Amino acid sequence: MNLGFIKAGIRIPLRRYFSKNGKFEGNTKQICEQIVDKTWNGQYYQTGLGHFNYFWIRDFGIVVDSLIKTGNLDRVQRTIEWALSKYLQAEKITLCIHSNGRLFDAPKRSIDALPWLLYSISKSQYKLSDQQKQFLEKEIVKYTHDFIDSKNGDIMSGVSYSELRDAVNYKKSAYAICMVYTAVKASNELGLKGFKHKSMVYSKMLDSYWNGKYYSADTNNDTFSAECNLLPFTLNIVNDKDKIKSIFDYISEKKINLPYPMKYTDDKSKFKYHWWGNLIMPNYAGSTIWTWMGAIYLQLLHEYSSPEFKGQLQQFKKIIKKHRNFPELLHPDGEWYKVPLYRGDEGMVWAALLLEVLARK
Repeated sequence: MNLGFIKAGIRIPLRRYFSKNGKFEGNTKQICEQIVDKTWNGQYYQTGLGHFNYFWIRDFGIVVDSLIKTGNLDRVQRTIEWALSKYLQAEKITLCIHSNGRLFDAPKRSIDALPWLLYSISKSQYKLSDQQKQFLEKEIVKYTHDFIDSKNGDIMSGVSYSELRDAVNYKKSAYAICMVYTAVKASNELGLKGFKHKSMVYSKMLDSYWNGKYYSADTNNDTFSAECNLLPFTLNIVNDKDKIKSIFDYISEKKINLPYPMKYTDDKSKFKYHWWGNLIMPNYAGSTIWTWMGAIYLQLLHEYSSPEFKGQLQQFKKIIKKHRNFPELLHPDGEWYKVPLYRGDEGMVWAALLLEVLARK
C-alpha cells in the first residue's frame, strides 16, 4: 500500500478524538473567504484544513472555475504547475498528492483524475510546455487503454475504478460518462492527441441515462444521485432548461434539499456500498448532507433563475452560521458528521463554490 495513502489515513482517527474543529468569525462570505485563503498553503490549494490537508485533483477541478472567477487565477495556475511537476516526476497521474510529494489514489485508481486535470488546465489557460504535453498525451493513451473500449468509445465493462461518490459501487455511472466527455473536450481544447472518439459520442451516451425525470445513477440503477444530475449542467455537457427544471422539481418533491442542500439521494438503500462505507463510515454517502453538492446546486439554481434559489441559499447559510466553518458533510439533522472512527473534515476548499454564488448576487 502506498505510503502517502497510509500517512493520510492515519490522520483521520487521530483527528476524530484529539482535535477540535476551527471556528471562523464573520458573516458567510467572510468565513468562506478565510477558509479559501487558508487552503492555499503557498504551493497549492489543499482540499481541507483537517485530515484532507493535501491535494485532490477531483476537488480542485470542481472548484477551479469558482477560484478563477473569485480572483485566484495566479494561485490556480501555480497549483497546476506544482501538481504537474509531481506527476511528471512520478510518471503517472493519481487522484491525490500528499504534502510530502508522494502520489496515491483513494480508495483506488479513479476514472476522473485525468479528466479533472485536463479540465483545470484548459479552464485556467495554463500554458503547457512541450514536455508536459508529451507526458499528458502518454497518460491519455494509458487512460484509453485501461478504461475505454476502442471500438465504440464506451467505458469498458468489468473495469474497477473509484469516482466522486467513492463509497458507492457503480456500474458505469452517468458521472463517469461525464468525466470521459470532459477529458475528450479538454484535450481537444489543449491540442492534445490520444482520444479516438469525439466528445459528442459521450453526450449521446449520457442521453440514454435520462429516464424522463432525471439522469439515472448508472446502467443498473435508475435511482437519483446528485453528482450524476448536477455535474452534466455544471460542465456544460447539457444546458436543457426543461431537464434541469425536472431535476429541480424532483429534488424538491423528494426533499433531497431538506433540511439543507443537499443529500446525494432520496433512497440510499438502492445503492451498493464498499465495505468501509458501511462499517467504518456508516451512511457516509447515503442520507448525509454534502456541502459541495449543496453549493453546486445553488450555482445551478441561480444560473437557471429558479425561484427556489433565495430560500435554498438562506438554508445553506445556516450551515455556515451554525458551525462557523465549511464542513465536509453533516448528519441528516444538520449536525457535524461524527462516527466512532471518522469525523467529517473542516475548512473545505469547496467554500469557493459558495463564494462564487455570493459574488453573482
